[in-house]
Amino acid sequence: MTVILTGATGFIGKNFTSRARAAGISVAPLLRAETDSASLPGGLAHDGSVEQMAKILIAEKATAIVHCAAAFSPTDDPAQTDALLAANIDFPVRLLQAARIASVRKWLNIGSLWEHNASGNRDPVNLYASMKTAFEDILTYTSHAHGISSITLKLSDTYGPDDTRPKLIPGLKSLIDTGETLQMTAATQTVSYCHVYDVCDAMLLACQMLDSNQPGHQMYVVEGDEPMVLRDMIASVLSELEGRLSVDFDAVPIHGRKPVVPWIGGPRLPGWSPKISLKEGLIGLLTASNHGK
Repeated sequence: MTVILTGATGFIGKNFTSRARAAGISVAPLLRAETDSASLPGGLAHDGSVEQMAKILIAEKATAIVHCAAAFSPTDDPAQTDALLAANIDFPVRLLQAARIASVRKWLNIGSLWEHNASGNRDPVNLYASMKTAFEDILTYTSHAHGISSITLKLSDTYGPDDTRPKLIPGLKSLIDTGETLQMTAATQTVSYCHVYDVCDAMLLACQMLDSNQPGHQMYVVEGDEPMVLRDMIASVLSELEGRLSVDFDAVPIHGRKPVVPWIGGPRLPGWSPKISLKEGLIGLLTASNHGK
């Protein structure tokens, strides 16, 4: 299998690349022309046109697309409108058309649980999630109309090594070390974290499923097995690390329309379940950070 990967410079994309290559899968990152490809062996620069991307897919003898690229704005910042449209709608639609020209009939799409409310109904929490939902409708149409086998994996919150995103877990250890106060959202908010290695295992399994699936679009949830109230999660981690951390809950607003409890128990990818417990993953991550690894 030769996979063309979008979003290769992001947290999910980097981890998927290393784990897929370790499994013997050829991964070619599809990069914007202005992206520095020095750290991404085999990177393929595109100019955004359908025709040029189709030529890349044909030249690489691509068999599948794994689409991780996205642009995010928690507050629906109007200044980010062009970036949101370009990454979440315009680019993947163009690539989908290029895939048709190149006869690439397998597509793995990465979505988000934030496209749904706590009951699982489609109810996006922000413009980013709304655009994810819109593209999935386009993918559903194209899959049925033009013979593409596609799967969307809707991810819960993710974490793992080398995460540079401005999120809770990457910043947790540095705050423990410095003794600074952790500014948090509501203490009663429920979170459902899934380790990035488990997410990548789900992606690899989905790629295998695409080999035998009939044309059409299937959607599954990839989430952790241990949804936990935020206050309890932080207390559990600190007790294991014997660390002290001053936490100021309700200091940070919950952006958009995020439900206090996310959608839990949606249709899970067949044959997959997370292997890394939340405590094991968090303690291992924070302990490794403490030793400079």
